[in-house]
Amino acid sequence: MKKSKLFSWILVIIWMAFIYILSSQPASESIILSGSITNRLYNLVILIFSNIEIDIFHIFIRKSAHFIIYLILGILLMNATYKNNNLYFKNILIALLVSTLYAVTDEIHQLFVLGRAGQLIDVFIDTTGSIVGVFIFNVLHKITFHRRKKYEN
Repeated sequence: MKKSKLFSWILVIIWMAFIYILSSQPASESIILSGSITNRLYNLVILIFSNIEIDIFHIFIRKSAHFIIYLILGILLMNATYKNNNLYFKNILIALLVSTLYAVTDEIHQLFVLGRAGQLIDVFIDTTGSIVGVFIFNVLHKITFHRRKKYEN
């Protein structure tokens, strides 16, 4: 296996470990982390949207985090599968299957973490993030592929 192939899978594993660590935080720790991020962003957003409630904004930030974290996982999985073969459809299926299964197991894992709960809506948000990540990877890959091809001719 080439170093770049191995490295791409190592990045996937590191990112999955990062997700696992975040999911392993008891609710009290998770709320402190997301709360500090929410408060910083809220102070910026309140300047533009003066009537938004902090509780609604906090939920939006937490759900956006799910989406973005799995968007990145989708990109990393597409990159890793693409380095193994050039079969786009197969890569897309593998990336979406792995990310969706990981989202499901992540929510099941949270059922056993103090104060946390597994939520089906989070699996949906995670999967949607992965779909967008896979799409972004494909768009960027096609752009770079066509640029490379243009310069080769």
